[in-house]
Amino acid sequence: MARSRKRAKKGFCSKEESDDFCAKSEAALQSYLDKQVKEGAITPAERKAFGR
Repeated sequence: MARSRKRAKKGFCSKEESDDFCAKSEAALQSYLDKQVKEGAITPAERKAFGR
């Protein structure tokens, strides 16, 4: 996500494209972490730490 923001800042992509990418990435991460908690791979406290 940091790379996408840097690309937008330098004009290699639009801010809207960067924001869209970051939102999709964040949603995918949250979904993945929720699944890991359900499966017992990580604890809710670990999920909170990873998910900010």
